[in-house]
Amino acid sequence: MGSLTHTVKQVSSVTAATVVTPVICMLVYLNLFLATVLSRVLAWGANQKWYPFLPSAKNKPKGARPRVLVVGAGVSGVSAAAACVAAGVEVVIFEKEPKLGGVWARVNKTSSLQFQALFYRFNPMVRFRSSFPSRDEILHELHRVWTLYELESRTRFNTPVTSIDHDKATNTYTVNGNAHEIFDGIISAIGTCGDIQIPKFKNLENYKGIQAHSSKMDTVDLDLTKSCNITVLGSGASAVEVVDYVLNRIDGDESRLGPDSAQNQICITVVARSDKWIMPRGILLSSISSMIPTRLGYIFEFFLRRFWYGQELAGMTPDRPFYASTPCLNTRYLALIRAGRIRYIRGDIDGFTEKEVKVSNVAWDSNSMVGRPAHDAEAAKSASANVASDVVFFATGFKKPSNDFCSDSTWRTTQDDDPALTHAEEFKPPNLFCVAFPPSNPTMLFLNDAYVDAVATAGHIHIGVLTRLFLTFLLDPATRPTPHDAAEWVRCRRGPGDMKKRRWHREGGRSMLVGGYNRWDGGLDFYSYGELLYWVASTIAQQRNRWKYSLFVMGFNNSCGAKLAHAFPTHPASVDISKNNTINAAQPKLTAPHATAPRVVGSIVSPPASVTTATESSVRNRKVEVGR
Repeated sequence: MGSLTHTVKQVSSVTAATVVTPVICMLVYLNLFLATVLSRVLAWGANQKWYPFLPSAKNKPKGARPRVLVVGAGVSGVSAAAACVAAGVEVVIFEKEPKLGGVWARVNKTSSLQFQALFYRFNPMVRFRSSFPSRDEILHELHRVWTLYELESRTRFNTPVTSIDHDKATNTYTVNGNAHEIFDGIISAIGTCGDIQIPKFKNLENYKGIQAHSSKMDTVDLDLTKSCNITVLGSGASAVEVVDYVLNRIDGDESRLGPDSAQNQICITVVARSDKWIMPRGILLSSISSMIPTRLGYIFEFFLRRFWYGQELAGMTPDRPFYASTPCLNTRYLALIRAGRIRYIRGDIDGFTEKEVKVSNVAWDSNSMVGRPAHDAEAAKSASANVASDVVFFATGFKKPSNDFCSDSTWRTTQDDDPALTHAEEFKPPNLFCVAFPPSNPTMLFLNDAYVDAVATAGHIHIGVLTRLFLTFLLDPATRPTPHDAAEWVRCRRGPGDMKKRRWHREGGRSMLVGGYNRWDGGLDFYSYGELLYWVASTIAQQRNRWKYSLFVMGFNNSCGAKLAHAFPTHPASVDISKNNTINAAQPKLTAPHATAPRVVGSIVSPPASVTTATESSVRNRKVEVGR
């Protein structure tokens, strides 16, 4: 009887996560297999003559205008430039570095995507053949797209952009103060990762071990054939990458990890100031998390808390909502912590000695607190840890690139733009129309520059979609949102403050089923991929004269954009800003004294310069005159 009671107790002590997690992992590997097959089918299709996304010779740029500047030659920049060329728009890429690739050209050779390749299709012609492409495969595909769209002659390396000045009279942009560098539109593709970032830690100069930023791991002479203590400072994707790097170096032999391994043990300790959400890899889960409405996010969050973290790792589950910060994707990371193969500490880095990292205010430590909740703030003050360390990797990320080449007027909406305003108002990233366009300058596009946090990928189809929406605004002025409408769009979505500085207060009376804290609207500091695509779709749908460009924006009808581009005026038109209308009076009125006959652009007939056309929106009353 006693034996039976003991057995029942053992069974009841097994948590749901212990049972469900292996099942989740099995499903993850199954859908990864299916996604890999689909990726290879797309890669095969990109080599076929019938592939619908092949660049067409008849759509190539045929004149000096329209001319677009792309700032940056990374994944976003090359992808945007390719979309412009495919639509018949001339483009020039300015890149401050001497080579192609952006951040991918500066990271470890072993660095790879955290998510499946199917979510990194920055151009329809990419041909990834592995599930999680490494740095070299990504750079190879980037270079292939760059060559395929004939961007070599259009790229200027070692050419930083220092200033961009907008001429409202002609609606053109002068770059670097050079009168010969005039463009009709600007695409900023400087990305989200600039120079490496290492905070100034206390007494770091006392440390005698090896130290390096996580992006430089492959430059470190790391001998893993013998025992080694490795400390990782940081909790994001870079910290997860360090663990993967070490595992790859020891051929995936997890038995060598942890203090209890038989010989030549490798002890990895991750020290985090705050917890990051970790979710399993897989196209199915990634699709669900990035596409469901954020108001229903608590369902996915409950799934992670209950079945992925479980009771054992409840203490390292983030306090903030899942839909408040960018998650990390890894299927085995939490399992290694749960099994004691990796030590995870949440606390503050208090300094360094010659061979140790000192941690104070320890809220949770996997060495002694698996299955227990985290300390509250008061209890954490008395908890500390000294972590023996032969090697320290700083998984502290990158600095945000600066877009200070833009003048203040780029972000400012004034009474000239919107007569309804009583004073000038600034809209800086991330508070942009569709998180990409300054309200008063729809012929400027900021790709990923406005990103703060998201459940999304930085190198997917949205680059081409947003670029073609930008080209629609550029090539057909009647489709542009008015400054008032664009500003109002932002105002309706702008959050109450800085999301990263927000404190998440738990509510004792609230069910843990919905997270157990006050949820709030983070505004444009955070969005999901589904929201971004919805915003673009609704932008097209809300104005009837944009409907005919819907297939073009989706990437299925580049000839539509090319016809407009080939008929673009060869000289900048003068712009007269009228103040006689209502909220839309600031929309430029393009005039050309020598154009009297209508011109045909495909099936679209534009009126003579003297003819006034009105948009069909019920709130618009602007006048647009089009001519050469």
